[in-house]
Amino acid sequence: MTTPPESPAFLTSDHISHRTRNILLSRMEQETLSRPEVLSLSAFAVLDALIPVLLPQDSVLPGHPLNLAVRIDRALAGPRDGWRFAELPPDAQAWEAALLTLDDVSVRRHGMRVLHLAADLRGELLDDLLAGTIGLQAKGRLTPAQMQRWSGDLRADVVECFLSDPTVQAALGISANLTGGDDIIQGFHSVSPDSREDFEPSPTAPVFQD
Repeated sequence: MTTPPESPAFLTSDHISHRTRNILLSRMEQETLSRPEVLSLSAFAVLDALIPVLLPQDSVLPGHPLNLAVRIDRALAGPRDGWRFAELPPDAQAWEAALLTLDDVSVRRHGMRVLHLAADLRGELLDDLLAGTIGLQAKGRLTPAQMQRWSGDLRADVVECFLSDPTVQAALGISANLTGGDDIIQGFHSVSPDSREDFEPSPTAPVFQD
């Protein structure tokens, strides 16, 4: 796979293998997709509306947010890691049911679907989801306990899809993929907390500290 000129510079490094480079580039190609393959249009719309509240991207990618809803939908197509909570159905079913449960709760509470809610009301839904106070006893929907379990999957997948993108990795100075190459494992020589080797990308996004 050819590395486009607008790709992060670290993708041309000889410290990254051909296989890893192609995987990272394939993630960038998902930006051209817009329709879900796994989730229904209704569930996908809920996910797309929640992500900007759950993970604002402007501080890392100002003006160019990733289409994380599409990436999560593609991830749900598999292969997955094979792990899930016993209380939940398989991943694709759980995500579909959970997102539609949130939409139903939104209609009951506010008379409108999640995608029409103001950001603060979407945030309240996410808070209640984590607290285990949102759920429905109905076919094709999840109970409050199930929704609370799923909330961990929601947060984990959103963050994972975000941090796995090479543009984000470049912005944050993440160099975990630069551990070798195609012919030799080069690795790192300096591992002290505040040092950075010449081949590592320097972060362009603000670094937050306590």
